[in-house]
Amino acid sequence: MSPQKYSNASRIKLEDMISTGRFRLVMSQQFEEPHGISELPVQIELSDKTSKLLSYKVPWDGWLYGFVRANEVLKAINGRNGENHIQMISLHDWEDQFLLVIETELTEMPYFVASDEVVELLEGCLRPPVMD
Repeated sequence: MSPQKYSNASRIKLEDMISTGRFRLVMSQQFEEPHGISELPVQIELSDKTSKLLSYKVPWDGWLYGFVRANEVLKAINGRNGENHIQMISLHDWEDQFLLVIETELTEMPYFVASDEVVELLEGCLRPPVMD
């Protein structure tokens, strides 16, 4: 991910897009399975440093997978009839902050969010018991 490409990304609060009560982690195998109609796929890339801040085990490659139930902001991005369908939301650990990228069929929308907000999301969300 080229830092130049995302240099104009806005800083937002993570909860504006993904809140703890609307997000759940799944095992990588479950990520390929059908999900709820109102859910959007989320991939999270963690550094070793951030992984160690969590109270549970993170897979060796640092990738976590989950789904978020779309809130009003995500529904607006998705379009009234899904005409700008969100294909994926990804969070990438840049050590001092995270890059949040919303990928749609038409565009890519980058934002920056605080690292501590991502850690808070990952600590407070639903997750498979096998991760504890």
